[in-house]
Amino acid sequence: ELLDRFTMNNSAKIYPKYRDDSHAGVYLSFGSRDIAAMERLVRLRLSSVSYPDIDVLLYRLLDAPLIDTQRDRYVWVRDKFKNAVVGVLGSTQPWYEAMAIAAGAASVCTIEYNQVSFQHPRMRSVTPAQYWAQGETRETFEIILSLSSFEHDGLGRYGDPMDPDGDLKAMRECAQMLQPEGLLLLAVPIAADAIVWNQHRIYGRRRLRLLLQGWKVLHTMGLIPEHFARDTPDAQQPVLLLTPRQFGDEDYSDLDFLL
Repeated sequence: ELLDRFTMNNSAKIYPKYRDDSHAGVYLSFGSRDIAAMERLVRLRLSSVSYPDIDVLLYRLLDAPLIDTQRDRYVWVRDKFKNAVVGVLGSTQPWYEAMAIAAGAASVCTIEYNQVSFQHPRMRSVTPAQYWAQGETRETFEIILSLSSFEHDGLGRYGDPMDPDGDLKAMRECAQMLQPEGLLLLAVPIAADAIVWNQHRIYGRRRLRLLLQGWKVLHTMGLIPEHFARDTPDAQQPVLLLTPRQFGDEDYSDLDFLL
């Protein structure tokens, strides 16, 4: 039964590739000099070693126009970071945190299953359990970055509980963490539906529709129809700019033209 749920009744191919990246205690620590160096690299629009393709797309997305509904005019996506309270979901090195700070964020909170330590006056980190334990007093965010993260949820690789719908639940929780009209910058692997067990999911037409339920797509960078036809464990990760759907929004997928 669990196998059927993980594979959506055998509609997702399985590539076996096991890893255990769970760690007790503080997993990684980055000092103020390390983070300052990352900020300098980000300001030069250089890419990280970990996800250079995502970085290129993310820089392009930051330069994309976005309608400011309160002022009835267009702004750049990067302008939304100025003085914003930002969350980063799933992060073991503060590259995207540094990117948010460089864009003018007031503060950045990293929520990660492994305990991490980032030495910066505008950064802090908590585990998911610590975050949700705060109840109604928990912090909410104007912008959330989840870049190569949600595809891992529910597979146990990082010490998270096994759950066939872990990624879908993470997306629903993400909507609860955003302030009204908040933004989610999302990157997940996209190709034919598959699971690289237990490392990550790959989102094809079927799983991506499920992942984006309840969300409105504002922009995409790097997403093309040909991605969904590729059977591969090494999928590319386009970047999507999303916001939770509001009452009265049209009931259709913004990606119908692709899916």
